[in-house]
Amino acid sequence: MDLFKSRGGMVTSGDLEKSLMSMGLEGKNVLVYSRLLSLGRFLGKEAVLCFIELLRESVGTEGTLIIPTYTLNTYNQPREFDFNTSKIMSGVLGELAAKSKEFKRTVHPIYSNCISGKETSTLLEQNSATSFGSGSFFDLFSNLDNTYVMMIGLNFNGPTLYHYYEQKFEAKGRFIKSFDVKLSFGDYTFNGRFDSYVKDHTFYENKTNCLARFDALVESFSLVKRYQVGDDFIHIISEREFQLFYRSALDVDQKYFLLGSESEWETYYLRNKFDLYHNDLNLDLVEKVRLHTGYTIKKT
Repeated sequence: MDLFKSRGGMVTSGDLEKSLMSMGLEGKNVLVYSRLLSLGRFLGKEAVLCFIELLRESVGTEGTLIIPTYTLNTYNQPREFDFNTSKIMSGVLGELAAKSKEFKRTVHPIYSNCISGKETSTLLEQNSATSFGSGSFFDLFSNLDNTYVMMIGLNFNGPTLYHYYEQKFEAKGRFIKSFDVKLSFGDYTFNGRFDSYVKDHTFYENKTNCLARFDALVESFSLVKRYQVGDDFIHIISEREFQLFYRSALDVDQKYFLLGSESEWETYYLRNKFDLYHNDLNLDLVEKVRLHTGYTIKKT
């Protein structure tokens, strides 16, 4: 089956299946963030559904596939969340997974997720009263074994997971804030409250979250497996190593590794130039991270 057209030609389901097989995902718990348009022009809904099914098959019966179904507009007034109708803003994979009988969807006014596989029941216990705290989806996922983060056609600015690390390790420039929300499930409506770890804008000044140098940092330690698919790449990192190095970046120099200007963010994230600072880091700071983590720097 033809899935999408790239600059190099048509990519078929067989091509994608072969690529996914090479990634060694079987038995792993994989959290997927995606920007499919980066790979090429998909040939309709059925092509995307096939993509999802191939992802499910790649983790096997002992693995778990997680696709975000974030409803980010709930942060805005009038702050209402309808489980059935609120717009999913985390990509077409989430939109279609939410309609699939192969997935179960967790409940959260912002950060719900569709889950298929072995750890479904564990992750369905997501605490809807917190975004990144104890019992949040991110907390439950992080405490599983064999967890991985997959970025399809995007980079480290995509995974919302890093905000969990910021709250867990008390990053500078953020604080816990509570939000009142009206929640609807069919005919049942009630008022609720959830907390999130939000920006202190006085800390950020003219900066924003930009993980371009963090991307270069984990590349320096060969932590990312990268596979070209169509016009872009699928990047995979162990969640344990993602967390370890994010904590180290916070401790060594948060502003250097994790913040950037608006133009840096646009180049890195919007234009998806994931290698913006590869081989262009402050080596003294990289050495501090090496000492902090005990990992070995990649030889060049």
